Amino acid sequence: MRDALMLSATTKRDVLRAEKYREAMRVVFSTMEIAATFHRNATVTKSHGVAKAVGELARGRAAITARTVAAEVLVLRNVSARGRLSPDEVCEYFGYDRFIGARNVTRKGAIVRGIGGLIASPPPAAGQWFG
Repeated sequence: MRDALMLSATTKRDVLRAEKYREAMRVVFSTMEIAATFHRNATVTKSHGVAKAVGELARGRAAITARTVAAEVLVLRNVSARGRLSPDEVCEYFGYDRFIGARNVTRKGAIVRGIGGLIASPPPAAGQWFG
């Protein structure tokens, strides 16, 4: 009988211990689930912010490009309308300015002239683009 009472008490204690362990693990897993949910939400929010920043940067660059092209077209029209240069000379001038002339403007003592309000270095003589 004494052995039966000891076995009963030990079993009851083991069952109680298992129930408490199960409750403790339920709390641990609930906490882990909450932490994972917050981490997921933070990651999603951050990715949306990065995507928005990339989109804004692209839209800004597109606007800058559109304004630059519009300004260049306006300058080309103004220069051609004044009759100072032929269309071929205008293209040659701006081609030179874009690829070579910009370097010359920064050099000390460079010769600078303006066309239609633009200031740029002078184009080379015909046929001397890279010489």
